[in-house]
Amino acid sequence: MKTTHTQNLTTPAFTAQTKTLEPPHYQDFGDQLLYQRAFEAVLWALPVADTLVMRHMQAEWGMKEGAVFYFEKRASGKTEVITFNNQTPYVFGTFSTRNGPLVFEVPPAGAKAKLSGSIFDLWYLPMEDIGPAGADQGKGAKYLALPPDYKGEVPAGYIALHSRTYDVHMLFRSIPTDEGDEGWKAAVQYAKTLKFYPLSEAAAPKPTEFVDATSKPFSGTPHFDLSYFDYINQTVQEEPLFEHDKVMFGLLASIGIQKGKPFKPDAKTAAIFDRAARDAKLYLIHKMETMESFGEPFWPDRRWRTLGFTPEIMKSGVQWVFPDRVDYDWRAYGWYFWGVGIQKRVGAAATYTISSQDAEGKVLDPAQTYRVHLPKDVPIDDFWELIAYSIQTRSYIDTPANKIAVSSKTPNLQKNADGSVDLYLGPQAPAGKESNWISTKPGEGYFVGFRFYGPQKAFYDKVWTPSDIEKVK
Repeated sequence: MKTTHTQNLTTPAFTAQTKTLEPPHYQDFGDQLLYQRAFEAVLWALPVADTLVMRHMQAEWGMKEGAVFYFEKRASGKTEVITFNNQTPYVFGTFSTRNGPLVFEVPPAGAKAKLSGSIFDLWYLPMEDIGPAGADQGKGAKYLALPPDYKGEVPAGYIALHSRTYDVHMLFRSIPTDEGDEGWKAAVQYAKTLKFYPLSEAAAPKPTEFVDATSKPFSGTPHFDLSYFDYINQTVQEEPLFEHDKVMFGLLASIGIQKGKPFKPDAKTAAIFDRAARDAKLYLIHKMETMESFGEPFWPDRRWRTLGFTPEIMKSGVQWVFPDRVDYDWRAYGWYFWGVGIQKRVGAAATYTISSQDAEGKVLDPAQTYRVHLPKDVPIDDFWELIAYSIQTRSYIDTPANKIAVSSKTPNLQKNADGSVDLYLGPQAPAGKESNWISTKPGEGYFVGFRFYGPQKAFYDKVWTPSDIEKVK
């Protein structure tokens, strides 16, 4: 007689080889799926969280439609923005084209300052660069952001940008010609000659309203907690669905985020989502500290890494959407966790290198003091900057000294007799080196960005090489 065996799902499974009992994992499959899919969703949504947080800040600050953020003063540790530099005034914000196309009227480069930056869709895809390294080549132009469903004609005299999303994002830097406070003030004045308005008002545009993001504490980085899923839900509800994201939209629907339906997680689900977001951040920090996610060193015998944009990534439009896959994991840890604002013409206006490790390959210790040596004659046209960012906020480190960065524009920058420069990072400045020092906070991990604006051919030929981040003994 044939015997039929059935599994008793109320009894833990028995493993004959080990003679041990396995825990009944099958009893919480629902919770596992919620956690796993929420974790993946956080990684997938990182680019839109980085842009939507600005739209939320504009609402929180009670800004009128069309008002933009800018830096009146140099930012402090109270200004949370994802890896902005600290030597140029910024103009930035996220805006909607749902009521029609938007005009970004960029002024010609001036004697005292010039603009550099890009206009992006909601996924931080650069639609076009502006300024001398952009489409207008420093002559100024009217850039026109068109919504995805735009059917009208494009009027003459505009550089048309066909956005994939209704929300678009602006991130411009006003680069000063002169150093010090006078150079900064001139760059702020120049930045405010930018005009931003709906195409429907082009005949008589209203003055652009500029709101100072340095006037009070500013929280422009998304928090990795339950609130992160509001950005995901907002994207699902308000933006077009791309073919390459259909599988993710299916996963999101299975955990309660679906177009046309309210997102109302119960207390248990909310707790799981919150933990998934926090753990996703820990995963991204781990990737940052191990530097597994970056490409080859920019200088072969140094630990400084550059963007790591492979030919495959560049061919994808810097979106990590390939013919055979969407690599949102790599997209998150390879760029969007530690940087924003990719140029369409990568490297034309600036090059960025990064490190979270010292010369020995050890993770930077915020309680230790380090040195970076810069040989003389850095081959750039504009300026260089070394800046430390909190690995928790991805923004400036908030310390009492507020010594966020050192650059070639730093007043009283000390140079050695041969023209070289030594820079220091640590909780206390070495005696007599305050002007060349960046403050860190014991207990708060950090990574270092090394920026070069206006890199020359000799820079890319690597005839000039800085030191690694060396521990001061």
